[in-house]
Amino acid sequence: MGSKTFAAHTIAGTIESFTYMPAYGLATAVSVLVGMSVGEHKPCQALSYTVKASACGVFLMSLLGLVLWILAPDLTQLFTTDTSASAQTITALHIAAINQPVLALSLILPAALQGAGDTKTPLVTTLLGMWGIRVLGIWILGQVSGWGIRGIWIAIGIDLTLRSLFLANRFFQKVHTLERNPKHEIL
Repeated sequence: MGSKTFAAHTIAGTIESFTYMPAYGLATAVSVLVGMSVGEHKPCQALSYTVKASACGVFLMSLLGLVLWILAPDLTQLFTTDTSASAQTITALHIAAINQPVLALSLILPAALQGAGDTKTPLVTTLLGMWGIRVLGIWILGQVSGWGIRGIWIAIGIDLTLRSLFLANRFFQKVHTLERNPKHEIL
């Protein structure tokens, strides 16, 4: 797709990476809290911590998405003055801003599952999402359709959304299994 699209994607990814911190912090906390709750045979408490951390993450990341949307042109100018790369970076950042809520969930929900003793599901989901949905989506939406940077970041959003939905469903299944049988080993 060209060096300017690659540069724009790299710049957008670098700028967006600063928005991850709240979700990573919440993910670390929820992993520990869910692990403690599962160990104490309190699945409802594990669910409560996960819902609260997810809601907080979605709220904070939505605010950061708004900041990202508004400041996209100014932030882009810190990295490049090339008008083509700059325009593409702004497009990518606007899509990234919209993706922030599902990005929060895609970071927090795997941590909740890991805290519940399920490390396999987040691993497999990430592998399939990144190498299946994302790579295929980028190729189809970015290359084949000719959408370029817009297609790349839409594909990323699709991956994050599908992964988050699957992980939420999986976590609820784990909690319900524990509710029915509190002594059940979740692994």
